Amino acid sequence: MKNILLIILPLLLIVGCEEGPKKIIVETWEDGTPKKADYVIGDWLKGIQQETLRSITYYENGEIIKDENFKAGKLDGKFTGWYESGQKRIEGNYIAGEHTGTWTSWDSLGVETSAAEWFEKGYNAGKNKEYNKAITFYLQTVELDPNYDIYKNLGNAYANRGDLSKAIQSYEKAIELTPDAADTYYNLGNVYTNQGNLTNAIQSYEKTIELDPEHAGAYYNLGNVYANQGEDLPKAIQLLQEAARLGLRGDQE
Repeated sequence: MKNILLIILPLLLIVGCEEGPKKIIVETWEDGTPKKADYVIGDWLKGIQQETLRSITYYENGEIIKDENFKAGKLDGKFTGWYESGQKRIEGNYIAGEHTGTWTSWDSLGVETSAAEWFEKGYNAGKNKEYNKAITFYLQTVELDPNYDIYKNLGNAYANRGDLSKAIQSYEKAIELTPDAADTYYNLGNVYTNQGNLTNAIQSYEKTIELDPEHAGAYYNLGNVYANQGEDLPKAIQLLQEAARLGLRGDQE
């Protein structure tokens, strides 16, 4: 009787099997090294919707700037950022695009630094008119604890630096968090005035007065906008008179 050689082959399950994420170089530096790489699933050519699961951004020296995870188009999962030296800068988690849990931050020397400490650094730099430093410190604070005061002060720093578009963005974020913030509407009106966007400036000053009917500065600046437009001088005079009644005159700016 002949011996029968029985060969058992492994069962390969392929039903429902999907390929892992593919790395795509989205941007490069001038020397061709990666500036941003995304890890995606799906394939448009095969009719499968493409989705980014992870994104890594690089400094020009090859060190990682930030490593982000996504779900359904929103930040979701671990977030880590580094300094150009390779020193870890910040780490925390997102759920559906929102901060969650405790975030940790370090300065460039590796010393753990709280949101309050970054905010104080930004505030002191702003007082010394070192607006670039103030912005850097406030941006660190925003990543740890995005709240009204931080966005308001960040807007002030951008405005003082002359970066009006970013000032507007910061003030609008502050207003989203605190919709009844009269002073921030006032600051927003000042930026729109400096930008030459008088329609939005008027709306911002009017909202300031709605929230704070005793805001002399808003009456005064709104009166000046109408006076400079030359379209409604009686209204301009009325607003300037109200500002004076509240204690603000042109020689007191």
